[in-house]
Amino acid sequence: MPVSSEKVLLVFTIESGVVRTVYVDVTTRVPRETLHAVSQALNERLAGSTISEIQTTLRERLGDLRFDSEGADELMNIFVHSGPDIFDWARRERDVHLGSTSALAEQPEFTTSERLRQLLLLTERRELLATVLGDRGGSDGPHVTIGTEHGQPELEDLTIVTANYSVGSLQGTVGVIGPTRMPYEKVVSIVDWTSALLTRLTP
Repeated sequence: MPVSSEKVLLVFTIESGVVRTVYVDVTTRVPRETLHAVSQALNERLAGSTISEIQTTLRERLGDLRFDSEGADELMNIFVHSGPDIFDWARRERDVHLGSTSALAEQPEFTTSERLRQLLLLTERRELLATVLGDRGGSDGPHVTIGTEHGQPELEDLTIVTANYSVGSLQGTVGVIGPTRMPYEKVVSIVDWTSALLTRLTP
């Protein structure tokens, strides 16, 4: 919908019930019939897809669209080229919530100042952890990776045990990060139980 001669408001309604609004700068006032045509095309091409799918295939999905409405092609071009910025809120909301790192810091593996510094730096790299955890989204049941299996040099001294959960249409991953000598049977059981408990919270 138009909000001024230089701004258009996009409203995203996500299946989980979340609604997000994003302002897009335009060069001239866009007629309402143009906005309607572009909105209809976006709904047809993007509805039912995940945010991740849209981000990675936006140009392919929208690049061949052509319109008769005045300014529609230009508006769609702005949308396609601004896609990464428009969906930036989705990247930020792929958040990682960490428990206390003090338990890790007390382990023998992290007693040297350099190892402890590396551990603290890792806790600040939420996007790295989000990427690693996001790559495990398709697995069923507990998922254990050790050392180089993570595919990230920063995690080679660690083990990650995770399990996925679903609450309604929202999905997430719960897990434990620890040294490679962790008590696997106990940790796997705890993570599996926690994911099952979260899934039972489905409204």
